[in-house]
Formats: sequence, structure tokens, C-alpha cells
Amino acid sequence: MACEESCLETVNISSIVKSDTQAILRSARDK
Repeated sequence: MACEESCLETVNISSIVKSDTQAILRSARDK
């Protein structure tokens, strides 16, 4: 159970990082 939770957390964090990266790339392109 704990492993499942931490795995979900990791996926959550990586998806947040991905969207952050996309936002940064987008703002860099806008400049």
C-alpha cells in the first residue's frame, strides 16, 4: 500500500515537472 502511494506521488511530481517545463519553454518562446 505504501509503495503504491509513493509510486503515485512520483508520477504526480513528474507530471507537475513536465507541465512546469512546458510552461517555461512556452514563456521562453514568447520572449
